[in-house]
Amino acid sequence: MAGVVTITTTTQLERELSRNPNKLIVLEFMAPWSEPSKVMKIPYRQIAGNSSKDKVSFYTLNVDKFRVCTVWMVPS
Repeated sequence: MAGVVTITTTTQLERELSRNPNKLIVLEFMAPWSEPSKVMKIPYRQIAGNSSKDKVSFYTLNVDKFRVCTVWMVPS
C-alpha cells in the first residue's frame, strides 16, 4: 500500500522523480484554502492507500508554499 508524500522543495521533487523512472507518478497540486482541494483530500489519500507502492507514487504540493515560477502578466 502506498501513501502520499508531501513535496516541499524543487530538489525533493527532482529527487523523487528521478528515483522512480518506471513508476506512475501522481502529483496533487493543492491549496489549503481551496474548496476543490478540501473535497479531494480524503479520496486522494484513499486511492493512494489502496495502490501498490511498487507501481505508483502519490505526491502532494502546496501551491502557496511551493513556488517555481512567478506570473508577471496575464494577457487578456
